[in-house]
Amino acid sequence: MTSFTFSCLQTKSHVELSTKTLAFDVEGGLLKHSSTFPYFMLVALEGGGFFRGLLLLLVYPLLRCLSEEMGIRIMVMVSFCGLKKESFVVGRVVLPKFLLEGVGFEGFEVMRRSKRRVCVSRMPRAMVECFLKEYLEVEVVVGRELRVFRGFYTGFMEEEGEYFVEEQESVGYIGVLSSANKSIEAPAVFSHCKVSLLLTNINVSSTGLPR
Repeated sequence: MTSFTFSCLQTKSHVELSTKTLAFDVEGGLLKHSSTFPYFMLVALEGGGFFRGLLLLLVYPLLRCLSEEMGIRIMVMVSFCGLKKESFVVGRVVLPKFLLEGVGFEGFEVMRRSKRRVCVSRMPRAMVECFLKEYLEVEVVVGRELRVFRGFYTGFMEEEGEYFVEEQESVGYIGVLSSANKSIEAPAVFSHCKVSLLLTNINVSSTGLPR
């Protein structure tokens, strides 16, 4: 896999982005900060109330000692377990506003130049799909599904293998990640991209997107 920085692509024609499909790592390439805790806290408070939010806050020190994958599984369990699927409106109403504020300028600029957009997130699809499709016009959202029993979220996600797109679908994509967020591991789908685009300034705050 060949890597280029965005600044390099601005001055050299290594890749013509307007004719390519870009696969964005949401937490490691699109958002300014890689931490997903604030978004799960919002789900816990808005969907489950004060005590669920307090419980998530109490386990936060433990999350910092665990792997990223295990931390997300625990946050999903605390935030979603017992919530009714049909009544879950946080992902459609509240979360998009907060996610929009977290979009980095450089990632947004790269996204605007692409022909087709694919976003891969470590968060459950229910948390990010509405925001990515309606606000950023992303065509494909890849995220793990939440398991449901009798209309209620169980707090478990589908296995990791079911959350990534098929290998043959990602071949030829340009993977968009951040060179700044080295503390998080890139999703496996990006290892199949022929080219990766490393964003170096995703912490710039303004995107110019309507709120």
